[in-house]
This record gives sequence, structure tokens and C-alpha cells, in this order.
Amino acid sequence: MKRNRTTGAIDRRVPGRGLGRAVAIAFFLLVTPVIARGEPLDIAVPVGPLRVRLQADPDVRIVEDVQLADVAVWEGRVGRDPGRAAVVFLTATGDDEPLPGAGAVGALVEAEDVRWRGTSSGHLEHAHPLAGLEWRAWPRVAVRTVLLPGGFRVLAAAGGRPLLAEGRIGGRRVVVWTAPLGARANRDLAAFPLLGYALHAVTFRAAGARVASLGAWRGAPIPGERTAELAALALLLLWPLTMAAFGIARRSRPPPAEVLALYAAPGAAPEWRDPSFARPLSGFFLFLAGSIVLLPPYFWVVGVVVPNRVQPFPQADGIWGSIVVLFEVVFYLFDFATNTAFVRFFAATRIQEPARALRYAQLFLWWQALSGLLQLTLVVVVVLAGPLSGTTYALYGFFLLLHGIVQVPGVFGIGYHVLQGAQRFDYASVVDVLEKRVLSILAPLPFVLVLRAWGRAHPMYGEAFGAIVGLGIGAYVTQWLTMGIGLYLCRRAGLPIRPLFGASFGGREIREVFGYGARAIPGQVAFRAASSVEIVVLTAMLANYTEWLGIWGLLQSRFSYLVLLAYAFFDSGVPVFGEALGAGKRSLAQYLVGRFLQFATLWGAVVFAILAALGPTFIRGAVEPQWHRAAGLVVVAAFARALACPGWVSDALQRGANYPLLFSCVLGGEQVLRIALLFILVPRFGAAGLFAAIVLSLSTKTLVAWWLNHRVVLPLRVSLWQSLGAPVAAGAILYVLLAGLVAVVDPTSPSGAQAVFYGGAVGAIAAALFVLGIVGGLDADGLGEIDRAARMTPVLSPIARLFALGARAGARLSPWHGRFPQPASADAHGEAEELTRA
Repeated sequence: MKRNRTTGAIDRRVPGRGLGRAVAIAFFLLVTPVIARGEPLDIAVPVGPLRVRLQADPDVRIVEDVQLADVAVWEGRVGRDPGRAAVVFLTATGDDEPLPGAGAVGALVEAEDVRWRGTSSGHLEHAHPLAGLEWRAWPRVAVRTVLLPGGFRVLAAAGGRPLLAEGRIGGRRVVVWTAPLGARANRDLAAFPLLGYALHAVTFRAAGARVASLGAWRGAPIPGERTAELAALALLLLWPLTMAAFGIARRSRPPPAEVLALYAAPGAAPEWRDPSFARPLSGFFLFLAGSIVLLPPYFWVVGVVVPNRVQPFPQADGIWGSIVVLFEVVFYLFDFATNTAFVRFFAATRIQEPARALRYAQLFLWWQALSGLLQLTLVVVVVLAGPLSGTTYALYGFFLLLHGIVQVPGVFGIGYHVLQGAQRFDYASVVDVLEKRVLSILAPLPFVLVLRAWGRAHPMYGEAFGAIVGLGIGAYVTQWLTMGIGLYLCRRAGLPIRPLFGASFGGREIREVFGYGARAIPGQVAFRAASSVEIVVLTAMLANYTEWLGIWGLLQSRFSYLVLLAYAFFDSGVPVFGEALGAGKRSLAQYLVGRFLQFATLWGAVVFAILAALGPTFIRGAVEPQWHRAAGLVVVAAFARALACPGWVSDALQRGANYPLLFSCVLGGEQVLRIALLFILVPRFGAAGLFAAIVLSLSTKTLVAWWLNHRVVLPLRVSLWQSLGAPVAAGAILYVLLAGLVAVVDPTSPSGAQAVFYGGAVGAIAAALFVLGIVGGLDADGLGEIDRAARMTPVLSPIARLFALGARAGARLSPWHGRFPQPASADAHGEAEELTRA
């Protein structure tokens, strides 16, 4: 650290070396706008946070002589603790009156009856339109002075008290900002990307000068001319290169028959030829075993290290998370359900027609590459030349461009989807675990830290801006690493890689894939659109919405995301049901539906027990105060995620059975109900109403979907106790035990809260199959498949075998063992043998 010779302030910029310096310099060149300079405003400002901010404004010039300044900035303090109460006077200077010295500030305050009433917290509630500032997007003001100046007009308020006010003292225009930027509790406020523009606007307003709009201000953290030039150059290079590569792929020769045969029988392992439930169950066991090993470090990183140390700004999570959700509508529209269609048709044809299965893969790959590039082109046009550039929401411009880049080259999931279609769920699960539990968490960390330091060094953007960019770059790096791992495991599984990049598909494959997509895409787009509406509702109805979006993301993407970590298991139902029903094995499909429903319900019940019993204590004890509002919502959020599990099995059945239109209608109906409930419940209950709407719509959708499945898709033959009752009972028992643990231990320290959460969560997951066996949820067939799946589980097979031992031990102790068998078992085994011999 060095001390600035001019201001005396300590420069805390992190020296950028190697990758960090390269990223920071490249990003600086990208984001620096190029706009003609005008006449600067002369400002006199003492050393402090405001001086650092105002020095970064390209339209001002710092002068030391207040008599030469257009505007003088004072930072007054009350009491011995400068972080608890401060007032800033932005005062226009005049030639006829000398500016009072610092010693006169107290008398000036006293004469105007400005009272100090300690500190308080609140939200920005309303604002005079100050050059288009979007005050409702700002973070909470955690610490501020309660200022009641006589005759002053309030421009912005927090918690009903003035945050920004203006008036006149001694003939001068005075603007008062009541939130001290140097207070640690106001770190989110000081890091907000629009703070620099707010200070620019109020200083120019104090001087009586014209305030430039956000888009016209040279220091605005929005895309400028240099960004437009670089984006245009990139597109001019990417489009010809992509089309040239596609032309070469179209002229490539089809692979020989011996290579195509490898897609029909990858690995040649006998257990992977058996179409039993053990194949997808092995992938589920990998998630369970991975949870045992990774859950403590995973939640320590995502629940403690990231929000407390690496990325402590809810606003950054909220802004980036909202962009991801909003962008998903565009992505799924352009994807056109080709990923689901590819997996479904690849699984149904790879044994009988491997050449045709390969053509489905090639069509998927090239459609993703071309549509991803088209998405980036549209984003560039909207951000740089569209209506967004002229509004306050232009702040999102860089982040939208960054997310658009994540879509290029658009083929990151090819390895994972090929493994899914080939039903190598062991390797597919490894890819999913590494992406969701490891890479997506760890890859962004160094970029967030480096770019936060860059933001501190460039106050016109701010630390939170740098954190958001770090999240985006980390997401892009994660995609590249995931693609590399997926393709490597395809090779390990005996699946040829090079033929995937050919382009020998024809009209038949195009008609089938896009015909399937035309029926499936309305439901997927409706679901993503409803998620976007959630963002819009939070934005429109809640003050401090960027921070609320961060809280929502903490619950959805970190805590409740524990449910989603097993989504690959639910999604594996698409190729499993597709293969069975494509071969006409209805009894096998009925049996598989019962087993999928059983373990999906179990996983949802276990995760709900963990989060509902342990989550509030963990959040209040181990996470910093700016995140504590999530504690009151974690139970309803966990319940909403648990309800989704049986619904995801229904979705997989409809897609795998080639009923995409039914899937779209059910999913679309859920979203219509969900949106209607949002507008009813959120105004009354705030953020809790959001999760209540999700719970009610999911419950309705799940009941209606399974009734339609039974009547239209496949008559259900399942044991209600095995598939539903026993898993729910197991979850209830685990919840009681975990709640009792919290009541007995009553952790009060951060380390105690973490220890209870980690120990309780690992214990609940480890005991889940044991408890399921005790309540009569496992029959002989189920135990046999558990044994086989444990042996097939890659990497963590010893832990999976412990699950199998626990299941058998629970079944031996159960007085209800064997009383509730799956009714389709006998017929299913016969059809499975027929399919294996084929």
C-alpha cells in the first residue's frame, strides 16, 4: 500500500500481476467510453471518500483554494465516531461572500436547527427525479444521520428520513447527503455503480449547472464508442469464421461403420447394457456421495466465504442473477428445445441406427453454435444502438454484453448431452457435479477479487461493478472447463468425439428435432418468462430491489440450489423413458416411473428437512448482517424446491414419451397461475409472497400433471407408499431429529452455527436410505437395484456402498418390509431382458 502524495489517502489497490493485470487492463480498454470533453467544474473537497469519488469524475477539477472553486464540499462530523454520523454540504461558492471555515460548520448546523438522532436503517422510498436517477435500485442505507433541516426539500429518503435534501443557507444553494460513505455498514451504498453519477448530479445541481443525463456523462459506467467498435470488430470476425467452419463440416465424410457402432454400445460394460433403474440410480448415488464429501466445504464456500469475503454485495448478485434469468428467455427461445430433442432421439435410435443418432448430435451442435452467435449479435444491437442505451437501465449494458459472450460458441454442453443420450449417467453425473458444485463456485473467485480491486481503483465504476464483471467472466471460464471435461469423459466412455463436429444431418433430422421443439418450446419459454416476471415484480413492487434480488438469489442459487444439484438425475428420465417407450416396453416404463418418483420425493424431503431445520440458524449465525433477511424466507423457499422434485419426474416422462405439447401446456398453465398469484401476494406479503406463489402454482401443476400422465401418457402402476408416503415420512423423521439438534445445541457463534449445519446435513443425507428402509419404503427389487447402482457409481463407490448397507439395515429392522412392492416389477424385469438381448 502507498500513500497518495497529494491527498494523503492510502491507495489500497491490489497490484495486478499476471492474469489479474491482463484482465483488468483488457476490461479497462473495453469499458472506457470515448466522448468529447467539455469545460470542467472546479470543486474544493477535503481528503476523504468523497474526494476519491469526485476525482474520478472526468467533468470536474479538484482545486485546493475554495475561493477559486465553483462548488465547495464539506464533510461535517458529529461525535467522536466519524462512521456513525456525518453530513456532507455541497455548497456553491460566491464572489461576494467568503466561504465559512471548517470551524463554522457546527454553528451553521445549529443555526438551521439540524438535529442528529443517532443512526437508523431503511430503504430508499422516494425521490425527486434527479437527472433520471433510479433510486429504487439502490442498496439499503444502513447508517446515516437523521437530518431535519428547516425549509429544505427532500430529494431522496431512506426509511422515511431524508437521504438527499436541498435548500439555501446564506443565499447559497446547499445540497445535503446524510449517509457517510466511509462507514463500513454503508459499504454496499459506497460500492453501488450509480453513486458516482449521483455525486456528479448533485454537485452540478449545487452549482446551478446543467446536469448531463447518464448516457451523456463521460464518466458513466455504460458502454461507449470504444465498446461499440470492439463489439463490431468481434462480430465481423466471428460470423465469417463460423460459417467457414460449417461449410467445411458439411463436406466432411461420414465415419465408418465400426466407429458408428461405438455410439450403440459405449464402453461395452455389461451393467450399462441393462436398461434397469440401476443406471440412473448410480448417477443419483454420485450426488448423494458427493454431498457427503463436498457439502461442508461447499456450503462453507457459498454460505460463508463468498458472501462474507469474496462477493459481499447483495446488489452484485442481484444484478447479475437478474440478467441470467432474463437472458434465459432468449436462450430457450433460440435453443428451441433442441437439447431435449437431441437427447431423446439419440437415446431412442443409437442402438438400431447409430448413424442417425450421430446426425441428431451434429444438428444440435451446429444449431447451438449459430444461434449463440445470433444471440450475441442481437444483444450488441440492443445494448449499443437500441432503446436501452438512452435510459437509466443502460447501467446493465456491460453486463448484458458479458452474458451475451457466454453464448459463444454455444456448444459447451455437447459432451454432457452426448453422455446423457448414451445413458452413461456415471460420467454425465461427474460432469454435472464438477460444473454445479465445484467449477461454478470456484472459477469466478479469482476474477471477482481481481476486478473488485480494479473497481476500487476506478471509482467511476465501483467495487460492486467489478464484482459483477468477475461473476460473468467466471461463468464463461466455467463453461469452457465443463466442455473440456465432458468431451474427455466421452472419449473415456468410448464415444468418438471428432464425428460430432461433422454436419451430415438432413431434412429428416431437421423436421423431427424442430417439430419436437415447436411443441416443447412454449412451455419452456413460459417457465423462463415467468421467472423473468418474478424479477420484474420484485423490481416494480419492492424498494431496494437490487439487494432483494441478491437475497432471492442467495436462497434460489445457493441454499435451495441443493435440490437442483440432483437435477441431472431427474433429467436422465428423458433418455430412460424414451428408450423404454421407444421399444414398446410399457411395463418397464411404468416400473421406472415408480422408482424415479420414489427417489425424487425422497431427495426433496431430505433437502427440505435440512434447510428448514438448520438453514435459519446457519444464516443468522454464519453470514454477515446484510444477508440476514434470507433467514425468514429459507423455509418457504426450501418447501418450494422440494415440491418441484416430483414435478420434474413428470416433465421427464412427458418429454421422453414424445409428448412435448402436453409438457408445454402443463408448464405454461403453471406459469400463468404463478404470475397471477405474484400480483396478488407480493403486494401483501413482500418477498414471502413470491415464494408462496411458487408453492401454490407448483402444487397445482404437480397434481394436474400426474393426473394427465395417467390418463394420456402412461397408466401409472406404482406403490403409493413406496413412491410417495415412505419418502415423505423419512423426511419428516429427519426434520424432527435435526430441529431437536438445533434446540439442544442452540449455537450462538459463527463456528457453532456452521458445525451444526454441516454435521446435521451430512448426517441426514447419510441416514436417508436407512430411514427409508425402516418405514417400509424398500422392497427386494429396490434393494437389488441399490446394490447394483452402488457398484456402478464412479469415483465415490465406497460411500455409495455404505448407502446400500444402510438401506439393507433399515429394511431388516422394518416391520413393514416387503408389504408395499412396486406392482409392475415382474413384467418390467421380463421386458428389460428382452431389450438387453436386442
